[in-house]
Amino acid sequence: MKVLDTVRIALAGLKDQTHQFEYQIDGSFFENFKSSEIETCNIDIELELVKSSNMLVLDMRFNGNIDTMCDSCGSPYSMPLNGKEKLIVKLGESENFDEEVWQITSFEQELEITHFVYECVSVAIPAKRVHPEDACDKGALKNLDNYKAEKESTDPRWDKLKELV
Repeated sequence: MKVLDTVRIALAGLKDQTHQFEYQIDGSFFENFKSSEIETCNIDIELELVKSSNMLVLDMRFNGNIDTMCDSCGSPYSMPLNGKEKLIVKLGESENFDEEVWQITSFEQELEITHFVYECVSVAIPAKRVHPEDACDKGALKNLDNYKAEKESTDPRWDKLKELV
């Protein structure tokens, strides 16, 4: 499996049947996107393409890890990431790219799905990233608890003012 920074499928000469493709992407893939927060990863992609005379149906599954920071303790860790997506590509007279259905001209030589792969992987990243249970850095969590306790202690002058209400 070759590590890719772009994902293209050659359509020229592809028979009307089911085809299997495997790709691997790493951090260099995400360097193509300015808004990407992924710097280091190792993701395997399995793509099943069903080609017919007027349509392509792509079923993509991905599985791997990205390196990120834990939102609870701030320590780096390798987070597992997996998902699956489907894309329908119609072959027609003109090009049109919708979220779920793309239309390309029937004489295209290749299908470039780099942005589709980027979006699928990016959306699969959870909003809250935390270590698996009991794997957080205990020292960092203790320091955070101490800091929180300090912040919660109030100034006695404010306590007197609260009594007035």
